[in-house]
Amino acid sequence: MDEPKTQLKDGATILVVDDYPIIAQSVAKALGLRGHRSLIARDGVEAQEVLATNGTAIDLVITDIEMPRMRGDDLACWLMSEHPRTSILLMSSTLPHREEARALPLLEKPFTMKMLIATVERILGRSDGDESLA
Repeated sequence: MDEPKTQLKDGATILVVDDYPIIAQSVAKALGLRGHRSLIARDGVEAQEVLATNGTAIDLVITDIEMPRMRGDDLACWLMSEHPRTSILLMSSTLPHREEARALPLLEKPFTMKMLIATVERILGRSDGDESLA
């Protein structure tokens, strides 16, 4: 796995939603190396539960699209309504079914950790000019 080598100050709180634990954990680890705090949910329903407790503290939700119980694009549409200030990044090898979610940033799987970090920093508006990764 490509791993970031620099850390940002004042990291964001990011909810990572993916039904594959290895993907969620890898994403969370890469974000942590950049100074971000990550929470993990296994699907959209679990993500809603996390957001009910931590909603205003979450800066970004990174969600897979294809998941059991609640698709990521359905979660994204719910987020746009219930938590409009929370940024959203979709990650998947498929396109969203929901029209409203098609305007959101999409990180296509498979992706490198360098691509992930660059995309996250761009969304958060925190690019520090050094997106080099080990």
